Amino acid sequence: MSIEHLDRIDAISINSEDKVILTISDHLDWDDEQLHSTMLQDKIFAYLEFMESGQMLEIYPDAKDRLAGIMVDLKYAPTEFGSAVLQNIKNFFDAKSIEFRWEILE
Repeated sequence: MSIEHLDRIDAISINSEDKVILTISDHLDWDDEQLHSTMLQDKIFAYLEFMESGQMLEIYPDAKDRLAGIMVDLKYAPTEFGSAVLQNIKNFFDAKSIEFRWEILE
């Protein structure tokens, strides 16, 4: 799975803090910053819709009564522009009290 598949959840799990984590696998480089950031934002907000619509509970009943968050696993380090986009998304999710994190896989 990848950010190119908006209709799929790449991974869903419960972490050591008992939170449901929806993970996005981002394999794209940042050569085309605009396209990459648009695709990533589309995938992230598809995940948000999955969470807020109740679909998550239908498909993954273990999510009941647990906090949820989104994790983006990046294959490539974001550019300065990409980092700013990710930070803006984090700020948006912070205001909704939803955890949003990303990490660069090595």
